[in-house]
Amino acid sequence: MGLGAGGKMKQQIDKDQYGIDTWDLPRASEAFIHIVNSTQWTAITGEALPPTPIDAGTYTQFGLPWLDLYRDDTPAVGPSETLGGVKTVGAIDKKKGLPPQHGDDTVPVPGGQARRLALVRPGL
Repeated sequence: MGLGAGGKMKQQIDKDQYGIDTWDLPRASEAFIHIVNSTQWTAITGEALPPTPIDAGTYTQFGLPWLDLYRDDTPAVGPSETLGGVKTVGAIDKKKGLPPQHGDDTVPVPGGQARRLALVRPGL
């Protein structure tokens, strides 16, 4: 998995319309995620680093589906001031005077390859 600020994606965080009493809080759990580099991966797991994941161009070339979640009636939570200040990797490099690492990474997706999913709510 590759991580970096930037890229193109639509995201919405929905307001909880069910209320806190709906959730089974005593059975809540947590997970810890550790993001490591290639050297750390090998040291921790004792395994060779997995191959690099495919990029958007390869994903599209092989006809894999892009998903678009359609919703028109779900209220979104307002934007976060903290996350609003996040800069893309490209913007940071530009500010430092570094050349772009990639050209225009936008990948055109043929219409039939983008699948629109409708939000289905249990009990509605």
